[in-house]
Amino acid sequence: MTIPGSEGIRVHDRSLNKWINGKWTDEDRLKMIKSHVLVHPYCIEVHEDINKKEREFIIDGGIKLSTKLKKSETCQSLLQNGIIEAIVTVSCESTSFAEDLKSTVLLSETAIKAGLEVRAYILHAFSGENEGDNIHLSKVQDAVTALADCGAKIVMVEDTLSLSHEDSMREVVEEAFYLDVVGDTMLERLGISASLESCRVAARLGVQHFDASLGKRSDLPSIEANLRDLTIMLNEEKKATEINLDDVEKASSFY
Repeated sequence: MTIPGSEGIRVHDRSLNKWINGKWTDEDRLKMIKSHVLVHPYCIEVHEDINKKEREFIIDGGIKLSTKLKKSETCQSLLQNGIIEAIVTVSCESTSFAEDLKSTVLLSETAIKAGLEVRAYILHAFSGENEGDNIHLSKVQDAVTALADCGAKIVMVEDTLSLSHEDSMREVVEEAFYLDVVGDTMLERLGISASLESCRVAARLGVQHFDASLGKRSDLPSIEANLRDLTIMLNEEKKATEINLDDVEKASSFY
């Protein structure tokens, strides 16, 4: 097991997970891709229609590519396209949560056997009905344990509706850190996809993985923290990242 925090903060860029306007020229698309590479996040999530030249430019920049894995049959095609990380999800609000979790675990195991790394998302973790304790805590714990035990490299808790507050985020993170899982502890593997202030709480508690987007546009709905604001916040909290604010400003001009 590596020393907690030894790799520093790792940011997953989700700006391109819903593809950019189809009216853009190939030249403009590549310029946008180049701007993301200069920022140098840990990983960039891409839409399935990204072309070979764009994929190769990101890979040559030393950045991982991730994309959503919908069917086990596509594992090999992802690998052939240079995708390193497969994204799987399970929702705490599903009426068939237990069965969905089993299916997600099975998909994760298949991806790992094929040679992919897995980034697993636990959706709607903070959508409970009780306003004072708005966490599906037992489901989150079950999902974190099952996904970590099956080999998921990163387990992300996503606050899709921006419902978390300081106490609820703290509870989720602290409970996850103490779970007994196979492999590296959750100190190395837990991530948060949420608003800036929730990310701040998580960073102070020792979370190392965060989602962010360079900008928000009407055709790219996003709940992740803005990358510029996230980088400033992490600097304020004395958390090391490889991201340069000047490069973020340049890349943000596309939005």
